[in-house]
Amino acid sequence: MIKKIQIYNPNNRKLEEFNSIEENKINIYVCGPTVYDHIHLGNARPIIFFDFVKKFFEDLNYEVNLVSNITDIDDKIINRSIEEQISEKEISEKYTKEYINSLDYLRCRRPDLIPKATDYVDSMINFIQELKTNNYVYETKQGLYFRINSVDYGVLSNQKANRLISKKNQDFEKENERDFSVWKKTEVGLKFDSPWGEGRPGWHTECAVMNHKIFNGQLDIHGGGNDLKFPHHENEIALIKAFTGKKLSNYWIHNGRLDFNNVKMSKSKKNFVRVADLPKEKVDAFKFLILSHHYRSPINYSEKLLNEYDKILQNISKKIRFATLKMSKKRDKFLKEFDKAPVLDMISKDFDTPNIVTRVYNIIKKIDIEENYFSVFHELIWIFYLFGIRINTEVPRKDISLYEEWVEAREKKDYETADRLRNKLMGKGYL
Repeated sequence: MIKKIQIYNPNNRKLEEFNSIEENKINIYVCGPTVYDHIHLGNARPIIFFDFVKKFFEDLNYEVNLVSNITDIDDKIINRSIEEQISEKEISEKYTKEYINSLDYLRCRRPDLIPKATDYVDSMINFIQELKTNNYVYETKQGLYFRINSVDYGVLSNQKANRLISKKNQDFEKENERDFSVWKKTEVGLKFDSPWGEGRPGWHTECAVMNHKIFNGQLDIHGGGNDLKFPHHENEIALIKAFTGKKLSNYWIHNGRLDFNNVKMSKSKKNFVRVADLPKEKVDAFKFLILSHHYRSPINYSEKLLNEYDKILQNISKKIRFATLKMSKKRDKFLKEFDKAPVLDMISKDFDTPNIVTRVYNIIKKIDIEENYFSVFHELIWIFYLFGIRINTEVPRKDISLYEEWVEAREKKDYETADRLRNKLMGKGYL
């Protein structure tokens, strides 16, 4: 069994040993989508990666509670509802459904809980009111703002409050132009009654409160895209620190972004590929592409790159199916026990999936050597299970008979028959 699990700390840029708050139990929160537009392949990257993370911890006998939220209160949703001339609720429900369908399309397990921001508004109002009472939040005519100088700000991204670049804001009543919004007063779009009049919560407030209400304490792991590190996650940390006096999460995992043809994949730039437009027969290739790169590394996605990984995966699948045929005659050597430690050790070093992929390639080479493939076959199948990739190991009885006839013809040096049977096996994708 592995000695320890190490996770990268973005603050000091070092690997640190992982210890869960509660023995054999892990709480993970991953920022989900703002449901105003289609789910694209960039959104899919954390979905695929954290499904893998959960399977890894489960393999170590942890009970894993994975939560990924839905942001269904946002100005972008309001703007889209105006564009499409339908209600904000219809917009959010439409794209929430697409998000759920995308999880299924990618064959990733759904999170254990998918909370919506709209279900926690009362808790958000109470949260803000307490922060206001304790002088962490103040009110202007336009809304309520968090005083970033009231806490040790910038602990995750090393962004110090007094060094932050000023951002233009039309609210000239703000005490500090760097303070962020926790409640926006408005009469336009989705709004809720509050002690400060009608309005809606800020994005940072939404995630902070859902985290606090769902987990009732600190998180083991908080995750999301690298672009969320600042200011979103930094602001979440500040809010929870002010409210509870504790840090929000013990560990932070940020995946690198997925570019499209050397440009950031972005809904606002209309530069993206929808998950729904990913060919169904290439879903596994896309997952293999994602996990072949380290989660912190950026990926420059292209159709050409996808096709390259599809070709690699097809070759691997062909080798596995052929190994299945070869094992059909030697079930006594078909060992199910194998040593998981080498792969688990790789994963335990900050989820080093690229090295696992290298190991897969080496295993495939062993499958070509008859005396070795029995001992590595099940390890290969297990790796692809962790990756969430389907590998077909079932072969029809008639194909087994065809293979046995081919072997027999070769042994008898009946090369004409052997060549004919070999061509049939090749036509079926075994060779």
